[in-house]
Amino acid sequence: EKVSYIIKFEKVLSYIEENLNKQLDLKDLASKAFLHPTYFSNLFCKFMGVPPIKYINLKKIEKAKTLLFSQNDSVEQISEKLGFLDAFYFSRIFKKITGIPPIQYRKMIRKFST
Repeated sequence: EKVSYIIKFEKVLSYIEENLNKQLDLKDLASKAFLHPTYFSNLFCKFMGVPPIKYINLKKIEKAKTLLFSQNDSVEQISEKLGFLDAFYFSRIFKKITGIPPIQYRKMIRKFST
């Protein structure tokens, strides 16, 4: 039984990686694993150590860090590329995860890379 859950979660994790540019919700992810959203969320937390939405945000911010370093897109453009509805919310999540706002992150990372 555990193996079938691992396979289901592999599919969900791949789906998340391939769709970081979209808004992803719990219902959608649960349906990919053919599980009820609450049950899916509990299992995800058990296997991954974090709730599904937090995992998605961590992945999106990981990608945002790369984009902030490698591209000259504005914070608004990057937030759109990552499926956030508004740049303010994106900036709040970014700061919550990294400890600094995206603009400050970009300045800092570019300063240290030259």
